[in-house]
Amino acid sequence: MARNAFLTVATAIALLSGQAMAAAGAFLLASGDVQVRDVAGTLRAAKTGMEINSGETILTQSGRAQVRFTDAGQISLQPGTEFKIADYRFHKNGKQDESAVFSLIRGGVRAITGVVGRRSKVDYVMNTVVATIGIRGTEFQAIFCKSSCKEPDGLYVHTGEGIVFVKNALGEIDVGRGQTAFVASPDTAPRRTSGGPSMSSVPQITQPPVLSNVTQPGFQPGTIITHDPFGSLTVLSGGGVALTGSGTFTFEGTTYSGVGGAGSGSATNTSTGIIGVYINGSNVNGMKVSQDGNFASIQFDTVLNGTNNGDLYWGRWSGGNVSFASLGVGGGFPSGTVAIPASVSLHYILGTSVPTIPTSGSASFSFVGGTPSTDAGGNVGSGITGGTVHANFLSNMVGANFTVVHGSTLNVSATMPMGLNHRSEFSSDRIGGYVSGATGTVAGFFVGTSSPTGAGLSYSLNNNIVGVGAFR
Repeated sequence: MARNAFLTVATAIALLSGQAMAAAGAFLLASGDVQVRDVAGTLRAAKTGMEINSGETILTQSGRAQVRFTDAGQISLQPGTEFKIADYRFHKNGKQDESAVFSLIRGGVRAITGVVGRRSKVDYVMNTVVATIGIRGTEFQAIFCKSSCKEPDGLYVHTGEGIVFVKNALGEIDVGRGQTAFVASPDTAPRRTSGGPSMSSVPQITQPPVLSNVTQPGFQPGTIITHDPFGSLTVLSGGGVALTGSGTFTFEGTTYSGVGGAGSGSATNTSTGIIGVYINGSNVNGMKVSQDGNFASIQFDTVLNGTNNGDLYWGRWSGGNVSFASLGVGGGFPSGTVAIPASVSLHYILGTSVPTIPTSGSASFSFVGGTPSTDAGGNVGSGITGGTVHANFLSNMVGANFTVVHGSTLNVSATMPMGLNHRSEFSSDRIGGYVSGATGTVAGFFVGTSSPTGAGLSYSLNNNIVGVGAFR
């Protein structure tokens, strides 16, 4: 998510400013016989909402557990699992000594990687006695059978999103989305298999606990980022989003004003990330955001100019109300509803799939649509009326040339580097980027199910004019 994105999502950003917890994480769910063994070997009963520390081990026995870490990573443990948080260190500001090292001693775990793994994939490791699991993706399951499965004993690793790798002294293989790897023992190399034991389903909680002193009737803490009080959520394990906004509003006694900078980001690539979005037809009505293990849902009841072309959604939130629901165990998010004046606009453009970015060649994309531009005075213009985005995948540079009509006509030219860790993003705020024909910022992302087929961008020009545009 962009560092300058305007504050109706802002309320997101402002509410997401808490410091990282000293603990490694906290239990979203501890159901049945679940214990924690500390570094001294002392056992204590696990409870929903209880913190857990680096060096401690979770034993689910006949129970189940789910833990959310301070970097927004999650694990879900099935019965009969022994899982150690061997070395966990997370720093909100991205210090160099971060680590997420775990040990699966027996049983099964479903994992979604957090900020530590996304910042540096080498810092996220899950060890077993037969092989090591490392990540090049975001979501996987691991089941270590010891006379506990109908399948042969050994380690089974199944990838849900992205790619993980499984290695030991005899070999290493990548495991892509929908694939399963099997390692029988330390003396056999990892290999792919057509099947394996399934992760048993996590039970639904009929009376969810009170989190941060707010009860969310629709939130089921026994699942991984799938339920929300606002309705159907499209989870973003990839994709991109660009945001920019204008106007002034007040929430919980704090006034947010001025034109926000344009910004973009992968849906989940920073400590302040967009986890999922609420899509209703062509409208994106809101989103779930996270930081440091805390979550909030944000829902707008008024969407203007909402449309899509199949892989890009764009529009603006203006007028009506915005509702917030705190979902964080550690607090940090107020809950409530606030009126948004018609003079306030937050523009969004969203892609729900992230392409594989080539390392050579180039591509050009033509303007297909966008939002009317707005300014801090509540004035509405025509926005982008035409233009192109050109990508040079060898040099990792993107050029955008487009015309914005807002009272006067601005012929904007921007040169932008792609992101170092996420080449699907680009921004003129990075070193080597610049904007001519106006002052301000242009930022965006590529979209596509395999190769790039489109691009979305946001702009903030002359400290007064904002909007978004879609290119194919």
